[in-house]
Amino acid sequence: MRESLADVLSEEGYEVRAVGSADAALSHLGWPAHVIVLDLSLPGMSAQEFRNHQRNLPLAAQSRVLVLSASRHIQSFAAELEADAWIAKPFTLDDLLDTAERLAISH
Repeated sequence: MRESLADVLSEEGYEVRAVGSADAALSHLGWPAHVIVLDLSLPGMSAQEFRNHQRNLPLAAQSRVLVLSASRHIQSFAAELEADAWIAKPFTLDDLLDTAERLAISH
């Protein structure tokens, strides 16, 4: 799914860095990401731990965060993470693109 989403976002003109773990994501956040697409099911650490680390990275602290999850509690999880937006799985590509665009513009 990660690669498919990366392909779709790249085709829409976004510069995408897709990684398979929270540690890898944090190591790539030495650049100013406008939007972080964060799945709640992260290998390696919880989404809250990721957000805590991400907020301490100077170039990534102000990045907008879009949470994806199949959890029926996604809205409350997103609120706990202080995410800028959330999308429940399954979702349409239009939902993803519309939300990513809104977040990127508001950055």
